[in-house]
Amino acid sequence: MAGLLLVLGAVGCRPSDVGPSGEAERVNVAAAAGLQDAVALEIQERLASGQDFAEPGVRIEDEDLVREIVSALDIDLPLQARARCVERYRLRFLLRDGAVRELLYHCADEVAFLRGDQEFWQFMDVHPPQRFRQLIADQLSPAEQ
Repeated sequence: MAGLLLVLGAVGCRPSDVGPSGEAERVNVAAAAGLQDAVALEIQERLASGQDFAEPGVRIEDEDLVREIVSALDIDLPLQARARCVERYRLRFLLRDGAVRELLYHCADEVAFLRGDQEFWQFMDVHPPQRFRQLIADQLSPAEQ
C-alpha cells in the first residue's frame, strides 16, 4: 500500500475531463451541496504537516460577498476524475440554520479543483469557474501578506 501511495504522489496533480461513465457528467455545486442559505464562509489552509487545516482561517461574514461566491458555483460544471493531489484549502459554508457544508479546494500548480464528501461527488472533482477562483483568491490575499 505504501508503494501505491508513493506512485500516486509521483504522478502529480492531473484531473481528467471524463467521468466514470466515459462521458462528462455535470453538477451544479451550489444547488447539489445546498449552499444557497450560506451566511458565512471560513477558508482554512492545510497545515505544513499536511495532517489538518489551520483554524480559524479567513472568515467571511459579509452575506453579499458569500452570496457572490455561492453564485459563482451556481452553474452546471463537468465532473472529472479526482485529481491525484491533496487539496490545499477547506471551505466551510455556514448555513442560516446552523448547518455546515464543507468543500475541499486546490488552486496551486495551475490546477484548480473543488471536491466534497456529499454523495453527488462520487469520488469526482469539478474545475471551479474563474470567477469563483478569483473571489477566493481576493479573500486569501490579505491573509498571505
